[in-house]
This record gives sequence, C-alpha cells and structure tokens, in this order.
Amino acid sequence: IAVGKEQVQKSCIGCHGTDLQGGMGGAAPSLHGTNLSKEELIDILVNGRGAMPGGTANGNEEAVAEYILSLQ
Repeated sequence: IAVGKEQVQKSCIGCHGTDLQGGMGGAAPSLHGTNLSKEELIDILVNGRGAMPGGTANGNEEAVAEYILSLQ
C-alpha cells in the first residue's frame, strides 16, 4: 500500500485533489469509498476512462488499486 500511496501522491492529486475527495470542478471523482473492484481500478489505471488518461500508475497499478480500496 505504501508504494500505491506514493504513486497516488505523484500522479493523482492534481485532478482528484490533495485529499483525494474529488477535484477539477467535480470532473474527477472522490477516490474514497469507491464501489469499483480492484480489477476495475486496474483496468482504469491501465486504459483510462473519460478524461482520465491511462498509464498514470507507471506499472504500479495493483499497488495503487489496493491503496485506493483502503481509503474510507
């Protein structure tokens, strides 16, 4: 989870906000309490979705997904 947290701090806070509660005027959703599965999160991290580009986890997709799932 530590690797995931580090990657999130590098790649996700610009859009999802420093607290990961959502950002970009509501365009980027909160990452807390997601109802997405680990597999769905990994797919989004690899392939992107909507305005989010793929490839933002730099090979750490599983760790990032685990970290996101740990957020309450």
